[in-house]
Amino acid sequence: MSNGSLFHHFRTKHELAEAVYLHGLEHHQAELLDALVPHLDLRAGIEGVVHRHLSWVESHPQLAAFLLGPPDWRAPHESPRIAASSRAFFEAVARWLGARGWAGEPALGVVVAVWIGPAQEYVRRWLLGGTEPPTAAAQALAGAAWDALRPLLTDRPSTRRS
Repeated sequence: MSNGSLFHHFRTKHELAEAVYLHGLEHHQAELLDALVPHLDLRAGIEGVVHRHLSWVESHPQLAAFLLGPPDWRAPHESPRIAASSRAFFEAVARWLGARGWAGEPALGVVVAVWIGPAQEYVRRWLLGGTEPPTAAAQALAGAAWDALRPLLTDRPSTRRS
């Protein structure tokens, strides 16, 4: 593909980067939602998302590095398409959790940080040259996510379910 034909579709490098980012983000989010939807059980969904996230990163390391790297080409508030995609994803996650007893506390941002944060840190290190692939740590990270979230999501009278 020539530069001319590429920039016929994307006027700037910023638009191209945004399109690649959005494609990767939506692909990753779809994978995670696929791990959630069929699970009727809170634990299976929590652990399944961690497994799927690690597997996706291992299968798509360059795209994952782009998604997880510093957003020096854009500010999140500057991309309505990326913001809309993220909003729809997190609304779907909140609905899934709510259907399993989560009453909105702790806040979704806290739940997601505890849920996927350690796996995110692990893949960031792997992408920078770590030797153990993400799926090698999947069982430990998925179990840790469940252990950390179980008391936050199930130890309240209004949310007791697992």
